[in-house]
Amino acid sequence: MAKRKPLDADTKRFRKWLRQCETGIARELKQCLEQTTIKCYNRAKELAPVRTGKLYGSIYWEMTSGGTVGKVATNVPYARYVEQGTMYQPPKHFMRNAWYEAKINFPSEVNEILTKFLNERPY
Repeated sequence: MAKRKPLDADTKRFRKWLRQCETGIARELKQCLEQTTIKCYNRAKELAPVRTGKLYGSIYWEMTSGGTVGKVATNVPYARYVEQGTMYQPPKHFMRNAWYEAKINFPSEVNEILTKFLNERPY
């Protein structure tokens, strides 16, 4: 049986960099997702039609699945009819438009995070 060779300095440095990337990328991606979710929430509040204020006040946001899923929603039963419209009223896309506007910069922000970590490689 052959003896194991001790790790050289480059291998140790590379493994350390991999551990830093593993924790750092996940942490920064979660922060980026949370910021995007908050942007979507704020924009949905701005776009929501206000008659009594019940729909406006019911919009909320939360992070689930350990911070990897951002959710913006409302618990008012008639929100669907306001969003999609009915045969008597046209749709007022407050949630859909908020989502489209919030997600515009998300891919470039993720790309910046990944580029930052990959440019710090030790070799």
